[in-house]
Amino acid sequence: MSEQHDIDHLLVRRTSPRAPHDLADRILYRASRTPQMTRLTWRNMAAECLSLLMIPRPALAFGLCLTIGVFSGWIGTQSANAEAVTDNTQAVDMVVIEENWL
Repeated sequence: MSEQHDIDHLLVRRTSPRAPHDLADRILYRASRTPQMTRLTWRNMAAECLSLLMIPRPALAFGLCLTIGVFSGWIGTQSANAEAVTDNTQAVDMVVIEENWL
């Protein structure tokens, strides 16, 4: 390998700009004016995670209503059949209910 292509040699020879004379003062000033992080709690963490999600509100409302509707329909059929069906045949009747519904 030639000396021109040696990465270590190129890194040693590189030029870097000089730091401004007031760089340390600017860093300290910015750090003192920046609000500090609050204590991490489950509520803050959940809010932070939810803020990262980009969900359109109509789609969220539709999905939520659909989920509630399907779940309440399923609960309604379960409670109606729970009175007439014993525990031994309840699993079989759930399959029949789903086939009739489809």
